[in-house]
Amino acid sequence: MLTNRLLDNYIDARLPERCKAVAETEIRLTSELVKMERRGLRFDPTSLMKAQFITLNRMSQLDSELTEIVGRAFRPSVRGDCCEILCGQYGLPVVAYTKEEKDLAEDEVQNASFDSEALAAYKAMPYAPQHVISRIVEYRELSQRNSLFLGPLQELLITNEGMHGTIHGFYNQIVRTGRMSCS
Repeated sequence: MLTNRLLDNYIDARLPERCKAVAETEIRLTSELVKMERRGLRFDPTSLMKAQFITLNRMSQLDSELTEIVGRAFRPSVRGDCCEILCGQYGLPVVAYTKEEKDLAEDEVQNASFDSEALAAYKAMPYAPQHVISRIVEYRELSQRNSLFLGPLQELLITNEGMHGTIHGFYNQIVRTGRMSCS
């Protein structure tokens, strides 16, 4: 304890004036994060299940709409399927390539990327099928929400039967990228 106090005094005495506001903000933030860790993040399990049901239902609707529009079933989150529809069926050019495969120029279509930036570029094309692209984008956003948030929270709720709508996270401010992480 004494060593920590001495270290704090040492750092405080040598901290440049322009950095003191940042240090004060960091101290206030740390104390709020500790409170959040103790208190936990509250949520309503019923609302969570409802949100997941609505998300999965909308994904199913989008899947049906896309099947009807393009004339066959395809998976909007799969690169090859998007390539077949957008480049093959609608004749759009490839606007982006995957980073890890862009040097392999043997089959450019297989290396085509359909990430969010590429889909935005397709959406900007005046002759592109806007109704198809917008549905693909919406499907992917819903899929990501379900797989990153709603699904894992449901799993936590199921595996921790004693949990009644509270999640206690651990906030890590010391991350290599400079961002804060939470587990």
